[in-house]
Formats: sequence, C-alpha cells, structure tokens
Amino acid sequence: MNVRVLAVVVLSACSPILTPVVGRQPLVGSSNPPRIIWLFDQSGSMLLPVDPTSAPCAGGCGTPSSPCPSTCLTREGVFRAGIDTMAAVIPARVPNTAIRYPLDSLCGAPGDPDVVVYPDKTFYQRDNLVASELHDVLAAYIPVGGTPTAKALRYVASLPTTVQTETFVVLVTDGVPNCNANNPYNVCAQPTDPTALAACRCTTTSCSMGLLCSLGCLDDLGAVSASRLLGEQGMSLMVIGLGADLQSGIGISTLGTLEIGLAASCTTSADCNGRTCGADGVCADKLFLAAAPADFEAPARRLARAVQVADRCTWWLPRQVAAADLTVEIGTDVLDPAEWTLKGEQEQRVVITGAACDRLIAGTESVTLSLPPSN
Repeated sequence: MNVRVLAVVVLSACSPILTPVVGRQPLVGSSNPPRIIWLFDQSGSMLLPVDPTSAPCAGGCGTPSSPCPSTCLTREGVFRAGIDTMAAVIPARVPNTAIRYPLDSLCGAPGDPDVVVYPDKTFYQRDNLVASELHDVLAAYIPVGGTPTAKALRYVASLPTTVQTETFVVLVTDGVPNCNANNPYNVCAQPTDPTALAACRCTTTSCSMGLLCSLGCLDDLGAVSASRLLGEQGMSLMVIGLGADLQSGIGISTLGTLEIGLAASCTTSADCNGRTCGADGVCADKLFLAAAPADFEAPARRLARAVQVADRCTWWLPRQVAAADLTVEIGTDVLDPAEWTLKGEQEQRVVITGAACDRLIAGTESVTLSLPPSN
C-alpha cells in the first residue's frame, strides 16, 4: 500500500494541544454536546384518563372542576412518568430547555405578544436545565386550553441557534394541532355549510360559533409548515403522541406529516404500534405513540443514541474541506470512508457511524483527522 505524508489533526472534546508540524496547516476540530429543547403540550385534555372506562376513572373525570382521583391513570400522569424515563438517559453535560404551551386558558403560545399569561404560568420556559429538573417544570403547571402546536413550533424555530451544536426538539403532545385564527378552513363566515364544516375537521365539541370558531379547526397545514422551519434551522424534531386522540387515523396522519428528523426505528410493524414499518427500518409515519409510561422507553433509546452520536461521534471543523482529502482514524486504525460522512455546508462536521461510533461511545479512544500537506 502506498503511504503519503499527512498533516495530522488531533480532535478532542477539550481544547486540543497540537504539536505544530513544519510545513503543514493544522485543522483543529471539536466535539460539542448537543442541546435538547423539550416542547410540552399542556392543554386541558392532559387531565383526561388514559382509559376512561377503567373503574377508578368512572364518572367523567378529567376537568379542572372534576379532577380524576390519584388511582386513575391520566394522560398527564403517563406524560410525567415518561419524561422521567427519557430524562434518565440524558448525560449531565447536555443542556436542556423546557417550553410549555398554551400559556393561557385558550390558545396562547410562546412568543405570542397578545397573550395574557396567568400568574401560575409565567414560568413557561427554562434554559440550561439538567435533565432531572424537567419533572419540576411539569409539576408547576396545570393543564388547560387548546393545542397551538404550530405557533409553539414557530417560536422554537425562531430561537437563536448555537454555533457548532446540534439541536434536538422533542415535542410531546396529546392532541392534534388547532388554535389557528387564520386557518383557511375556518367556518366563521359559513357556520351551517356542511362542506365547510367537513373541511374544518373540528377538533373540539363545536367550531361554528363563539371563541372556537376557526380556532377549533384542525391546523395540520400550519403545523407542517412550522416543522419545516425547524429543519431549515438545522434542528431535528422528535414527536411523541400521547393518548387516545392520537391513536386514530387523523391524529397519526396529521403528526406523521411533520418534518421529523428523529424518527421511530423498527424491525416489524409491532415496533410501530401495528402501523407500517418501512423498508428503511423506520416507522412510515415516523411517530412514537405512548399510552403507558413504558411506551417512553423506545423514544428514550432513540434520543439517547442521537445524543451519544452528537456528543462523541460528531466532530465540527473550523472551515470547509473536501471529503476526498480526509482520513479519519480511531486510535491507530484508519476508518473506511463508508464508516463516516461529511455533513453540512457552512458548518461542516464529520459524523462517524455504525460500529466505529459504537467503539467511540463505549471507550475513551481519540479521533484523528488527517489532511494532505499544504502547498
């Protein structure tokens, strides 16, 4: 095998110490922990029981005036237990942001300048949390109101991005999006037109009168558009659908059309709650669905893997390089080009994949990138 002289670049999660190579141009990269933005739907339906037919939940409980007894498993109870499961897999050095919505008793979303925030909900966002603090954020909120998911996603997309840091957005919701006053399928002007009512696809008891005129209509188009903004900002979205409202066709088809980057992986349809498992090993609708605390274990594993890859197997470069010029090593072993990819345009990064990434996650070996000598 021919051997060529290379300029060696040692990458470290800490500030690397480089020994200058005469006649060579060092390229210093870095490995940075990702950040996680948790977007929590805290609409009034979170108070409903998971199984309203179970004996402890009898009597139509699940409203602020008629809360369910502690023996009744509610959507909120499943939600809180599930977030504890997910928080347990997040390393301490990964910063978390928690954002809750709505912010009022109807459709107030983060970033909405016209929202009157109730006194007990002023604490709607917290930054730089350790994962164990997520439980406290949820405990401080009483579910009420609608589901302005599109507005909440747009707010997240508007947040400042962090240079050379991957961002994962975890949306946990128990309902389909609504709360769009400008919904093109509203029925405010034609409340008795059966065609308009059908197009509205009302998500509440009524969408043809009062405050919920148009606000109660399904806002699937707005949510899809907002999710694409996340992708344009380089953010990867995970969606966890909670409760019976999202087990139906309209719930799955609505959330499944979002721009989802952290999808549910599968080997059979059983891994997708009976839905289609694609040939690429991903659930066709990309969703995680949860009806019990144990259902959060799969998204926890998926998120943990994404965090590990971003934290240990992703190396950010200070300038653009050509993939053909790179040699990637773990320890003294040169990796096959199929074991890594070069991603990004303005912010380039090397992502080590498969068994090579597993090796990095499991050990303490260093990564070395090499370039040909400069002219």
